[in-house]
Amino acid sequence: MFLVRVEQSLALRAVYLEDFEERTARNLLQWFPAEYNRIGEAGVRERISASARRAQELGAVTEADLGKYIVMEFALGDVVMCELVASVRELRRARDASCTGSMFIEAVCRAGIVRLERERDPSLGAED
Repeated sequence: MFLVRVEQSLALRAVYLEDFEERTARNLLQWFPAEYNRIGEAGVRERISASARRAQELGAVTEADLGKYIVMEFALGDVVMCELVASVRELRRARDASCTGSMFIEAVCRAGIVRLERERDPSLGAED
């Protein structure tokens, strides 16, 4: 039987997280070049780490969930994302609906997309 020691597991996780952070930073540079250049690579990596921590606190487990949340938070800012999280959480509570972390992240990101679309085109109406 193959055993992995705790130290080995932590080392592998660190390599994985570094790779994820690197790929995410490249994506953010591609999609948000002005903001990326404004805050610099160190600032981008700091925001990626902070966003990933917040996403994990909301139940994000998969790389896809983390990536969605990080990109949406980069687009909207952490204050707006906190508002969206609170709004979705309250809506789910009012409907007495439980959900997985992935479902919650998806709902928050959908609300973020609606917010972005309404900012771009005010004729879409006010938020519900």
